[in-house]
Amino acid sequence: MVLNNAGTAIQTPARPQRCEVKGEIAAVTAGAQPIAFQLNMPTDWNKKLMQLGGSGMNGSLQSALGQINLQMSPGTSAPLARRYMTAGTDSGHLTSASPLASSPDPARRALASFTFGVNDEMLRNFGFESYRKVYDVAHLVAERYYGTRPGRTYYFGGSEGGREALTMAQRFPQDYDGVFARAPVIAWTGLFSAFARTAQFQLANPGAYLSASDIAHMYRTVIDACDARDGIVDGVISDYMACQPYADSALDAKLCPGGYQEGICFTQLQLDGIKVVRTPTDLGFNLAHGVRQYPGWMYGGETTSWASEKTGSAPNSVLGANTASRSVIFGYGFVRYFISGDPNLDLVAGYNPTNHKDRIQYISNVMDSMNPDLSAFRDRGGKLLLIDCTGDYAKSAQNTFNYYDSVVATLGKANVESFVRLYVNPTAEHGCGNTITIAGIDGSGVTIDGAQTSAGTVGGMATNVDWVSMMEEWVESGVAPSPVSVIATRNEPLPPHNVTASKPLCHYPAYPKYTGTDATAFSSYTCVASGS
Repeated sequence: MVLNNAGTAIQTPARPQRCEVKGEIAAVTAGAQPIAFQLNMPTDWNKKLMQLGGSGMNGSLQSALGQINLQMSPGTSAPLARRYMTAGTDSGHLTSASPLASSPDPARRALASFTFGVNDEMLRNFGFESYRKVYDVAHLVAERYYGTRPGRTYYFGGSEGGREALTMAQRFPQDYDGVFARAPVIAWTGLFSAFARTAQFQLANPGAYLSASDIAHMYRTVIDACDARDGIVDGVISDYMACQPYADSALDAKLCPGGYQEGICFTQLQLDGIKVVRTPTDLGFNLAHGVRQYPGWMYGGETTSWASEKTGSAPNSVLGANTASRSVIFGYGFVRYFISGDPNLDLVAGYNPTNHKDRIQYISNVMDSMNPDLSAFRDRGGKLLLIDCTGDYAKSAQNTFNYYDSVVATLGKANVESFVRLYVNPTAEHGCGNTITIAGIDGSGVTIDGAQTSAGTVGGMATNVDWVSMMEEWVESGVAPSPVSVIATRNEPLPPHNVTASKPLCHYPAYPKYTGTDATAFSSYTCVASGS
C-alpha cells in the first residue's frame, strides 16, 4: 500500500489463488484489431462474474485484477479477493497499435487513442459489441473450467466504464443482474461535441485563457456565492441545483471595469469562455433517443481540473503541446477520426457539425446510451446503482440527472424506485473523489485556493462507499438501498482505516443540508429539496 498526494490510501489488494486467462476474440473484417480480454478465475469461486469497465478511450487491456476505481473505502476487498471471477477487455483496440503512437509529430501522437474511430468494426466494438462478446467468452470458459456458468453477472464501471455498464442494461438487459455506473459518459456524442465547441472557442480566442490565479478567483467567487446556502461553510456546494444562477450572477459582477487585472476580475472574453462551458451544446439536430442538447457543466471544484480540462495550462495552448486542454485533444480526435475521417481537418476553420449530420447521428446510435426504456432490465430483476458528482470536469453531471428524469418520465416514479438509485456527491470530481486541496490549509482551516473548510472537510471530503456490498444485498438478498441517502465516509489512510468524517450522499434531486452541530457526523445532515 502507498499513499497518493492527497494522503489517501492506494491499496494493492490481496489476490487469491487463481487462474489467469488471457486471449483474443478474432476480428471479422479486414483492418480491425482483435478484442483482447483477461479472465481471473479464483480457485475458491463464489459462482459470480464481475466485468470491470475501462476508462477514457480504452486502448489498453483492463486486467480486472485490482480494486475498482470507485472510491471504495480503504480496506474494502477487491472483487477478486471476494472470490469473484473477473473480466476485463481493451474493447477491441490498442492505442499502442495506432499508426500515430510513434509519430515524431506531437500533434499527431496526441491523437493516437482516436484513430480506431475510422474503422467500423473497431468503433462498434468500442461502442457495445466487445463487452457482450467478452461476456460470452467468460461464461463459456467458466463452464469449461468450473463445470458451471456464473449464477450472477455484474458490470461495474466509471466514466467510460460507466457508459459500458449502462449500455449493458439497455442493450443486453437479460444478461446482467446488477449494473453500477459512476459518472457515466452515456451521451458520448454530445459530450465530445461539447469538447469540440469549447476547443473551437478556445483556439479562436486565446484571450479567453484563464491563468491559475484566474481559476482560483473563479473558484472563490463561486464558493462565496453558494457555499453557505447549504447551512455550513465547508468548501462544498451541497445545494448544487440552486447554486447555478447565483454563481452566474456573481461571476458576471466580476467584469473588469477598466483593464484586465489577473486574479481580481475578468474580461468579457474570459466570461464568454466560461459561459461556453456552462451552457448547453446544441448541434441543431437530434441525436440517438431524441436527445437534442448536451448540458453545460455545473459549478464546484474549479481549481481541481479546469486548466487541464477546459483552458489548458498555458496561454495559446495548441494540439500537441503538453499544456493543451483536454477539450482541444478530445475535440480534434473526435472530429478528425470519428466524424470527418480527415486527419488534417482544422477544427476552428474546417468543422461545422451541420455538414456531418448523418455521420454524427450514426456515431450517436453506436456510442450513446441514453435509452430511457429500462423496462426489460427491470422485468428480469436487474438493479441499477448510479452515482454522479457535480464537480466533474470531464463530463457534465447534469446529463446523468437528465437521463434519470427521462427514465422516470418513461416508466413512472414508482417503477423506477423499485430498481434504480441515483446518488449525488456534490462538488466531488470525475472519479467522485475529493476536490478540496488539503495540503497547505492554514490554522483557520482555509485552503490555498481560498475555501473555508469545516471539521468535516479539513481532511478532505467524505467520498468512500462500499458499492459492491450494497449491490450484492439488493440483488441477492432483496435489501434495497435507501431511497433517501447512503453513508459516505472519510477514512484514515492507514489500517485500521478509522472513520474521521461521514456525510449523506442524498438521492437525486435532494441535497445534504447541515442541520446539526457536528460537521463530521452523518446525523448532522438532512436530505432536503433544492432551495430548502
